[in-house]
Amino acid sequence: MVFSSPEKQATKAIIKIGEGRGNKKLVDSLIKNISNHPELIRGTAFGLLKIIKARRIEAYGFCVDVLLNIAKTRPEVLIGSSETIILLIRISADSHDANTTLKAMDILNVLITHRNQLMQPVVPVILNRLNDRDNHIRLLAYQMLDDIATVHPEFFSEYTVDLIRSMHSVNNDEQIYAGKLLRKVARTSSNLIPHDMDIESKDGDFAAVADELAEMMKKIDLQAYASEMLESIGMGDLIVNKNDETLNNQLPDTLITRIRTILADSSNEEWINYIVLTGKDGKVIASSDPGLTNKAIIMKIYDIFNLKECISEDQEFQNRITLELYNKIIVAVGINNDYMLTVYSNPGQQIEKIPDELDAIKKRIKDVIITS
Repeated sequence: MVFSSPEKQATKAIIKIGEGRGNKKLVDSLIKNISNHPELIRGTAFGLLKIIKARRIEAYGFCVDVLLNIAKTRPEVLIGSSETIILLIRISADSHDANTTLKAMDILNVLITHRNQLMQPVVPVILNRLNDRDNHIRLLAYQMLDDIATVHPEFFSEYTVDLIRSMHSVNNDEQIYAGKLLRKVARTSSNLIPHDMDIESKDGDFAAVADELAEMMKKIDLQAYASEMLESIGMGDLIVNKNDETLNNQLPDTLITRIRTILADSSNEEWINYIVLTGKDGKVIASSDPGLTNKAIIMKIYDIFNLKECISEDQEFQNRITLELYNKIIVAVGINNDYMLTVYSNPGQQIEKIPDELDAIKKRIKDVIITS
């Protein structure tokens, strides 16, 4: 190593880290090397990011130490790598590696400071860390979200549901942080949250505040977003004409019962939350769990899918939409160009396996519809 060129030393260090043979001395040497030779920084960052993308968990701690140093000294090198850093936050948090999660969040914080447009996709990722088991992560998450809300409160317009849910948390930190964020967002988003509501003056009764917010939503024009919010906090009964406008009864009751049974049986799989069958109009025909079914989200997916403009029937099994969100995975497929089958799964599932499982469910539904 002593007689190797700086470039070869950096390459060897990255290879060792990727092979799980990293250590603090190696990391310190690599940081010193790229500090003395800035031309190596970009290549080093690329190599370490590649290791993270390959999900080599044993190497994450060493990768993040070097990348944090690069973020502090040359943040522009990592500006286009926010998705990989977000992946690192998710995986390290899932494995309860608080040290790596904190450092990855520090990197992300530096990046959004230098590039404002990165803030919006960061919001749902950091919101999820408000309920982390580590109090340092919760605090950093709040500080990052508070900074974003100060500059772009409108970025939270799709996540007030999550903030209200956090106000019902058993964790005091999460309750307090969510309340503070809601108040800040309310100052410029009065159409969603009444700005005159003193969220912090409720003597810590944040659950009551959340209920009061939902009650006040009655006075707002409740469309798709509002419906989603009310259902998520157990107040779906406030949605006007909910059943009349979202249910499709185009099939005989006996057939719907058979389909519902298939959906319920199929939803016993560990990876499935619930399954929904909708018609050409996007309205629900049957669901494995009507209590969980969020019809506002169903209609949004239908707007993307649009069966009316589907591909020809001989290609019917090729039309599929997959959405991977921070708190759920959604996969939708068409059946006979007339129906849409949608499966909701927990995050962290191997998304590539879901379509195969979905095909089996889809075949059962198609067989029932055709033979009935």
